[in-house]
Amino acid sequence: MEFNAPAVPELTAYVGRAFGADIKDDDTPEVIGKKTKDALNDFVYNKCKMPSIKTYDYDESKFEEIAQVISEEFFQQFNPRKMTAEDALKILKEMYA
Repeated sequence: MEFNAPAVPELTAYVGRAFGADIKDDDTPEVIGKKTKDALNDFVYNKCKMPSIKTYDYDESKFEEIAQVISEEFFQQFNPRKMTAEDALKILKEMYA
């Protein structure tokens, strides 16, 4: 959500509001993305009681390889914003921080 918000802020705001985010008309795309991400995380982890991704074992030494695969993934052509390997690596590190 945070990554794509600069490319499609209106759509991100729509999704965020659907999940209960308090998004203002003058919020920046970055704020919209963060509020939407936070609302989705609240829904998934608190309301649906899904376990955090951090509860699963992972090998951080594989992050660069995984990031490269993500950047070359077929579905990138449908993403409103092309994700580079560097973008994917940053997101992976944030997810597991």
